[in-house]
Amino acid sequence: MRKTPVFFRAVACAVMLSNSVAALAEPVTDADLRGKKICWNNGGTSFYGKDGSFEGARFGHGTWSLVGDRLTVNAEHGSGASSITKDNATFHTVSSGRHGKSFEAWGKYCN
Repeated sequence: MRKTPVFFRAVACAVMLSNSVAALAEPVTDADLRGKKICWNNGGTSFYGKDGSFEGARFGHGTWSLVGDRLTVNAEHGSGASSITKDNATFHTVSSGRHGKSFEAWGKYCN
């Protein structure tokens, strides 16, 4: 009987785990954000106004929109788009920065 190398078993396990974790994520809807404030793990906060206005501790005043899983923010001190999903009450965003580097953040509703 041939043994499977440890590396290939580890890769197969990681693929199965990533697929099961991804299956837990749900799409974010407009109602999930509209009129809500989210506190992020990086210390930032974001308020998504009912009228499409945006207030962020780091980005300032601006606007937001959600199309599919793409959240776009245009604000005084920064603009960009990121993918956003949720797992129960936790939001997860991933945005691409310069040189292909990704930035991730996790957040929950806050007051």
